[in-house]
Amino acid sequence: MSLIEQLAQSARTFLANHPIHVDPGCDALPQGVHRFGLAQGSGSMVVLQPHDGRGKAIKAHWLPWASEGATTMVLAPDQTHIFFTSEMSGCRFTYEEQPDGRVRVAHLAGNIKVAKPTGKGEYTGGFGRNKAQDAMFGPGPHPLLRSLSYTEYGPNWAFVVGNYAGGHWKFVAQINRGDGVAQAVEVDRALTIQ
Repeated sequence: MSLIEQLAQSARTFLANHPIHVDPGCDALPQGVHRFGLAQGSGSMVVLQPHDGRGKAIKAHWLPWASEGATTMVLAPDQTHIFFTSEMSGCRFTYEEQPDGRVRVAHLAGNIKVAKPTGKGEYTGGFGRNKAQDAMFGPGPHPLLRSLSYTEYGPNWAFVVGNYAGGHWKFVAQINRGDGVAQAVEVDRALTIQ
């Protein structure tokens, strides 16, 4: 069974057993729907990469990161039921369900800089991410807004996968410690890919 088939069969189990590293070629892709492949890395590590036309592929929404900034998009389940974002190291992943069933996602960089309204200086770090999030989603409270800040979980990286099933998007973050061990953390609900 290919790595793609294993991911599709049980994403939760796959993410718990295979730390995913995002190939730098993915970050060169614009946001949108692309085809991806998985390659075996060292040990249990798996590398997500743009599909090269060989072997199995998975079609997924892709949200890259922007250094010192934030990226956002609305996921359309009629295009594909899978979502990936760039690796997070100090970043925040946020999503909000829309009244029409679509979901808006955002990747806020750990090194984000948001200009202060006075024009003098910048908001940075967690406060900068809060300001950028408010600019994207509007000031709270947001009963359908969910966030995961990677800094809550340790010094290495995280990876977020989403799946549209049962009329809703579901997201799970994989926390990678760098020692070949991954931990799956629910952003909201358990991820199911069938």
